[in-house]
Amino acid sequence: MERQRNLRLQRLLTQHGFGRLQEALSGCTYGERVEGALRSAVSGLYATAGWAAHDSGDLPRSAQVHAASLQSALLARDGAATARAWSNLALQARAEGRHREAVQTTQAALGTRRARQDPRISALLHARLAIGQARIADPAGAARSLLAAETVHDRAGDEPGPAWLGFLSPAELSGLASLAHQAMGRDDRAAAATAQALSLLPAPMRRRRAL
Repeated sequence: MERQRNLRLQRLLTQHGFGRLQEALSGCTYGERVEGALRSAVSGLYATAGWAAHDSGDLPRSAQVHAASLQSALLARDGAATARAWSNLALQARAEGRHREAVQTTQAALGTRRARQDPRISALLHARLAIGQARIADPAGAARSLLAAETVHDRAGDEPGPAWLGFLSPAELSGLASLAHQAMGRDDRAAAATAQALSLLPAPMRRRRAL
């Protein structure tokens, strides 16, 4: 059911969303500010389609769309969209078993100005970096990244972050930490982090709980 829904979403975005925005970009007259907003919208739409393709098992399509998301974000000079696109490409590399590339891509995302300025983006990227470092046998690096994720997330405060980061919470960070510990063979720590994640997850987040 979930895979079928994601396939429908991917087709809908491909057939309607991308086409309309690309037509506006190509056929309308506008200023630099409006062009940036349109390209940011295209980047966000590609990011959503990339996740839909990923969840439906179409990794080649997912890679293609995430790359397009990054291109649009760079053209828009949108720091948050650029960090998001780099992060998604890193996850793509991890899903395909290219763990060293995933680490390098996540580090590129952390190097963006927006990631340095936004503690929520930084926390997510550090947590994902820890998983990659664990999978390339860099336990010291993974430990530093997990600590950095926790530290910067504590600095985030109550101000809202980007809408696409709505899923990020202490429960999410605990879940990512559990993956890093599991990759390092630390099953006791992985079990503890998983239990903590489950205890912190709100009841409506059934998909996260299942994962």
